[in-house]
Amino acid sequence: MAEVKPLRKANEDLKNQIEKLMKDFNKLGEQLSSSNSKTNAECIEAALDNLESYSYQYNVKIIGVHEESSNEMSKQTYICVKLFNAMGVEISLSDIDIAHRVPVQNSRRSNEPKPIICKFVRCLAKESVMRAKSQTRNLTSADLGFSLLSKTTAHRIMLFDHLTPKQHLMSIVGQKTV
Repeated sequence: MAEVKPLRKANEDLKNQIEKLMKDFNKLGEQLSSSNSKTNAECIEAALDNLESYSYQYNVKIIGVHEESSNEMSKQTYICVKLFNAMGVEISLSDIDIAHRVPVQNSRRSNEPKPIICKFVRCLAKESVMRAKSQTRNLTSADLGFSLLSKTTAHRIMLFDHLTPKQHLMSIVGQKTV
């Protein structure tokens, strides 16, 4: 009987160790599965960012073009062609997929015309426009044939790469840190 007592004690110790190891093993499993789900979520987010960036690569954002009461998409496309030709770039209607106005994001610019987003069919057309964007420095809506009520309504026309919201935010943060 004296021999059985130490064996029981050793058996209890082993059971306690196994129980502790099982708890630790379960905790590691939970951590591993939660880190995998984070990794999967991060992968999905990165894939969506890449997809969004890809779709924006054909776009330019045009600011300062006079806004008329008729904001039909076809009208915006004609305005874009007229602007690009005034810049010295030969662009036709067939080079543009779509052009439309977007709401102003900044409340300080609420009195300015809504920006135009112009999506090109080919990257080459966009690149030729962006190479000539310095030609817009002296262009206003009046140069495109809009009759303006006063000189105060003539805004300088500017062209930008159309950035995704995330890229736009990163560029603002980057400008503030410089």
